[in-house]
Amino acid sequence: DINLHGGLVTIEQEAFFDCSKLSNLNRGKSDVSAASIPEGIQSIGASAFSRCTELGNNSDTQPLIIPSTTHHLQGNPFTYTPKIKRIQVASGNYNYEDRSCNAVFTINSDDLIIGC
Repeated sequence: DINLHGGLVTIEQEAFFDCSKLSNLNRGKSDVSAASIPEGIQSIGASAFSRCTELGNNSDTQPLIIPSTTHHLQGNPFTYTPKIKRIQVASGNYNYEDRSCNAVFTINSDDLIIGC
């Protein structure tokens, strides 16, 4: 498990690359779903969680959630994460949207950012 400091706003490129035992993200004392990025994170760099093979819950019913506060996704931060089966963007995020197809697109340009 990783405890993300409450003031953290950026997860840099390859920050947790190849952390094969990373399964949960925590924010302060409250647990966050294994497949959720905590609110307050504004930017996630390319391959930040790539090859984190235990991250996620291996479930179609519990998606990875990109919070409303995340306004910059560089490349695909979640490549080679086999337990992430579905992606959802929280309501109130004005840069990205999911379209019920396990993918994240930019709202204004329709660029595909993440797919699983």
